[in-house]
Amino acid sequence: MKISTGDVLLVSSSNWLGEKIQDFQKCKWNHAGIFLIIENELYLCDAQKHGIRLIRFKEYKTSSRLMILRPKRKVHRKKLVHFILPYVGNTPYDFVSLVLYQPIRFLFGKWIGRKNKEANKRFTCSEWVAYIYKDVFPEWWKAAPVDLFNSEFFEKEILK
Repeated sequence: MKISTGDVLLVSSSNWLGEKIQDFQKCKWNHAGIFLIIENELYLCDAQKHGIRLIRFKEYKTSSRLMILRPKRKVHRKKLVHFILPYVGNTPYDFVSLVLYQPIRFLFGKWIGRKNKEANKRFTCSEWVAYIYKDVFPEWWKAAPVDLFNSEFFEKEILK
């Protein structure tokens, strides 16, 4: 299986937090990241507790189920890498969205969190991926793994 820059990784974890995220959104996927190929090396860029990071995919340790979402349209790979890299190591995780805004969205169907430019200073994992594809996800600030999974923009392929 060939993974390309711009492909998205969905993760289905069996830890406590992963299961709570899955329960709220009624979807088995609870984490997301985006793949980049830099100098012929495969990396995963995701938002996690320390903020947006870039990690060699071969160092990404997980026993979780994985799915690849492939954009159905052509992705300008070099432009995508240049857009993403300035955020790495400089953008914190959005814990408030994770523990407050997202649960309220799924429980009550209402978004009370930050929007537009107010929201692009910190991200949850899915908000980060949706922000990268904000032309497809115009309300990227409230994206959850289920929104990525359900999007017609991607083709799905189980990785493991």
